Amino acid sequence: MKTLKSVSYENVENLNTDFNYHQAVLSLTDSVIYAINEALDCDQISFDRDEIEDLANDSLLHEIVDGSQYAIYYHYHLDILKHSTNSDYAIDHGILCGDSLADIIKNDGLNGLHQALAFYAMYADVQEQLSEHLDQTDFDCDEE
Repeated sequence: MKTLKSVSYENVENLNTDFNYHQAVLSLTDSVIYAINEALDCDQISFDRDEIEDLANDSLLHEIVDGSQYAIYYHYHLDILKHSTNSDYAIDHGILCGDSLADIIKNDGLNGLHQALAFYAMYADVQEQLSEHLDQTDFDCDEE
């Protein structure tokens, strides 16, 4: 069965440096790759990159980032926003605007706003890392 290659990274407990943040992104990317491998059906002759990205973007990426300690615990959120290269992702893509932004602030305050911004920033960073990984992947299914 053809699988995407991954490298195991340890969960990072402290995101106070760019290096640690990048390691956390790599760890989550590795988790997405593992989930993709679990979901792939090698009865196909080859895998289309777009199909793999659709699989990741439809649910796997969201579930893995959202379920991570980094999205759940408030003490990570400001460090994510500090070290992410996509800290404005939610705003730039119109995810947090108008009523949704007002609702988050009204219902959850600044912690809720930070959580939403951090989630989407880390989501975008993992998505970029996954895309880089897929750029280096041969999608032909090898016979075993």
